[in-house]
Amino acid sequence: MCDRLHHRIAVYDTAHQLLTSVPVNNPDCVALSKRTGALYVLTRCGPPRLMTLIKFSGWSGTVVAMDTVVLSTDTWEVDLRFGAPALMVTENSTSTNVWVGYSFGFRKYLDNGANLILAQDLGKATTLPICFQSMERVSVIQDRDRLLEWM
Repeated sequence: MCDRLHHRIAVYDTAHQLLTSVPVNNPDCVALSKRTGALYVLTRCGPPRLMTLIKFSGWSGTVVAMDTVVLSTDTWEVDLRFGAPALMVTENSTSTNVWVGYSFGFRKYLDNGANLILAQDLGKATTLPICFQSMERVSVIQDRDRLLEWM
């Protein structure tokens, strides 16, 4: 769970007991790789307004930040009026892709094990602000590496 108040990702068990936490300033979205156990976190903070994607080694034991990608430093693009950003992990037995959606459009990053590499920048898919509802539409298609036409 993203806990912006306490600047952390909090991990709870099914009885709602805190298991552990990972310190992160201003977390907005969190996703986990089932294949590698890597933890991905989107952050937004400011001023100046800054959005980042951080890859952590996992969520338990000794957690290390492995890579940080600055997604946007543009004040307009990180404006909170656009709603929450979206984060999704798609993977198969050999690769992990991390999808990010926000007002800058959609971007796909390939996790090569050490770094996050921009694989596709789809720009603004629509003139409307990108929000979580749009990312849900991506997550339900059969071939998750293809995007649907929104309109």
